[in-house]
Amino acid sequence: MIWIFGCDKKTRTITRPESYPSPPQRIICPNCGDTTQGIYKQDYERFWFCFIPCCCTCSYSDPYIACINCHRPLGVLKGNTCNGCGLVTTFKSDNCPSCGRSNT
Repeated sequence: MIWIFGCDKKTRTITRPESYPSPPQRIICPNCGDTTQGIYKQDYERFWFCFIPCCCTCSYSDPYIACINCHRPLGVLKGNTCNGCGLVTTFKSDNCPSCGRSNT
């Protein structure tokens, strides 16, 4: 008799965890390049037996901020925010890529 079992990694959108900051409302995603909104996501692994997902969860990751369009993690947000339009970038720039205002 053959037994087939394992764990499968899934991702789910979650509400803002307690004591976490609000996700950015306007950010340039470093993965897809869109001006988008950030959302909190969490990875988890589910146990399956004979290709049937069971109700037990193996593990959860820490919550992270992801792009609402491509769903990939945004990484560490360093707080490079435009004073004019409020756009957040993951890189340092002299001028805002959205409105062109000087950030110096």
